[in-house]
Amino acid sequence: MSGYVDPLSKSSRERLAHLFLQGDVSSIENLRSDWDALFSSLPHPEPFTRIDWFIAYAQAFEHGSTLRTLTIRDEEALCGVVPFITRAACFGCIPARTLRSLSGKHSCRFDGLASPAKEPAVAESAWQALKSDPWWDAIEALDVPADAVFHEIASLAAADGFPVANWPTLLSPYLPITTAGRDPFTHCPPKHRKTRRRIDNALHKLQKQGPVTLEASTEVNEAMLERFIALEAAGWKGANKSAIGSSSQASEFYRQINTRLSQTGSLLMYTLWCNQQVVAMELGLLEGKTYYSPKVAYAEQFSSFSPGHILTKLIIEDLTTRGVKRYDFLGPRARHKSIWTEHVRPHGHILIFRPTIAGRIRFTFIDTIATKMRHVRRSFRPDPQSLD
Repeated sequence: MSGYVDPLSKSSRERLAHLFLQGDVSSIENLRSDWDALFSSLPHPEPFTRIDWFIAYAQAFEHGSTLRTLTIRDEEALCGVVPFITRAACFGCIPARTLRSLSGKHSCRFDGLASPAKEPAVAESAWQALKSDPWWDAIEALDVPADAVFHEIASLAAADGFPVANWPTLLSPYLPITTAGRDPFTHCPPKHRKTRRRIDNALHKLQKQGPVTLEASTEVNEAMLERFIALEAAGWKGANKSAIGSSSQASEFYRQINTRLSQTGSLLMYTLWCNQQVVAMELGLLEGKTYYSPKVAYAEQFSSFSPGHILTKLIIEDLTTRGVKRYDFLGPRARHKSIWTEHVRPHGHILIFRPTIAGRIRFTFIDTIATKMRHVRRSFRPDPQSLD
């Protein structure tokens, strides 16, 4: 591991020192105690910014890659961190040395961490560090939520004349949940009330097949995870090669997540049983007052009973008893999610380019040419997130 400090190591707002840590996974692991303390200070922490989430991703998908983690400190305390990997990429056929977020399609979303009391100063110090780092030609942050800290860094870059593009990606649905003792589906769309009633009817029909129970486990052992992976692989996801078990890297990632996050109490596995048979399972994440749903699987022989919808209904009811305030469906907006909620959280890929001739050409490709190409494709193949 090596460290790199640039001359502009003091923010003009506050005396915040920034440092790039470069190396393998151990360069992040060495930050564990400070990272955990910073994570605990966040008002609405998400599991995707836990140190173990990033380590699991790096070990599963970026073995052998060089990590370049930007840290911001106020004296000795860590008050900001943004993890990147270094890689070669092309934008409009023009190669670029790229700092890319330590994330991918299995990461759900990406953001850096910043102490709430120092967020503007952290963003400024982070941008000064990135601006004065001569290595990169482009910065690429994947699936950044609209309310993320990283947007502050991008705004500072744009103010300094750096070309910045925001490529829209996900419209992730979420459902506000009422407290126990009230209707948990109060915030569901009224126009889909009849559809939700049909789910009630499907549940009654399933109950005629045998006793139906919902099992919720906060202690997800290896056997439970393997049962989930096998169930997902046996269905249409397995046939489409999109199941966890279809990829050795994805399998390793979720096994890492299971091992690491089980120690934090963030995992919550739901299993729907009927007559002692597994009908459906959901591997969930629970952080604070928010529940996240990264992966769902169901047994094909129960498909006529709408097992996925039944599971969602029962999970929402269970979450009210746990004091959870939000169900985050994650991923793109889709029809099967729209019957539960109309609320979405926009995401996008944020790209920052050097204000050089090559950098402006790269930006033009993304902001103009690629955007027009996307519109042309949509004229032949509508965006599934539009639900039209």
